[in-house]
Amino acid sequence: MSTKYRIPGKSPVPGISMIIAGFLALTVLSTCGNENPTKPEPPVQQIPTSLAITPTPATLTSIGQKVQLTAVVRDQNGRRMSDASISWSSSDVNLATVDAQGLVVAVGNGTARITGRSGNAGADVRVTVSQLAASIMIEPDTATLRSIGETVQLICFDLCQPSSGRGDTDVIFAWFVARDQKGRYGDG
Repeated sequence: MSTKYRIPGKSPVPGISMIIAGFLALTVLSTCGNENPTKPEPPVQQIPTSLAITPTPATLTSIGQKVQLTAVVRDQNGRRMSDASISWSSSDVNLATVDAQGLVVAVGNGTARITGRSGNAGADVRVTVSQLAASIMIEPDTATLRSIGETVQLICFDLCQPSSGRGDTDVIFAWFVARDQKGRYGDG
C-alpha cells in the first residue's frame, strides 16, 4: 500500500501552472495599451490654417505688366501643404486681374487687393498699378495770344503705352507758365 502525499499549492497535473501563467501573459501582452487591436488609427487630416503670399506688396508700372504671386499653405501642425488648392480673387478687376494660378495683370491705375484662399486660411497682397509716362503730348503744340485777356485751351495727353497709342485719362497735370530772365512770358 502506497500513500501519496499532496504538497499544498502544487497542482496534481505536472506543468499546469506553467501553462496557465503563459496564457495569462499572452492575454495581457496582446491587449496592453490598445483598446481595439484590430483597427489601425486613421491618418490625421491636414487642415489649412495659414497662407502666406509673396511678393508683398507688388507694384506694376504699365498696363498689361504681370507679376506671379506664390502662396504657401500650412496645416494645423505648421507643415507645408504642397497639394493644397488655392482660389484667387481681385478686389477691383478694373485695376488688376488674377487667374487661377495667381498670375496678376495690370488693367488700370490704382490699388487692388489680391486675395488667396485655401479652406479657411487666407491672405491678401496689395497690388499697385502706377504707370510711368512714356511721353506727354500737348495740343495745340503752339499758340499765339495777340491781346491781353485772350485765352487758349490746351489739352495734355499722357501716353503711357506708345506702342498701343492708348493714353491715360486718369492723370492729373499741373500747369504753369515760365518767364524768361527778363520776366517775360513765352518768346518775349
